[in-house]
Amino acid sequence: MREYVEEEVVRKVDRLAKKTCDICGKTVKPHQYHDDDWTASAFDVSKTIIEYHSGHSYPGDGFMGEIYHYDICPDCFEKHLIPFFESLGAEPQVEDV
Repeated sequence: MREYVEEEVVRKVDRLAKKTCDICGKTVKPHQYHDDDWTASAFDVSKTIIEYHSGHSYPGDGFMGEIYHYDICPDCFEKHLIPFFESLGAEPQVEDV
């Protein structure tokens, strides 16, 4: 027969403390419901995503490689990135959800 005892296990986890824009230096603290957002509201959404994945994906093993990402605030996204991409001839795909 196995007998079990209840014990408290304490562990350390990495928790996002703040996010800083890589262009202008604006800093925001993460919201408790969505830490990838640039707003302080539980209901407003303001996300930017700039990523590049480079590596290999094997069935059953998942992705192995590098992920390059930038933290860019929405103001800098509109002020710097949209004009930059448009200067290269790129047009955004805008989706209503």
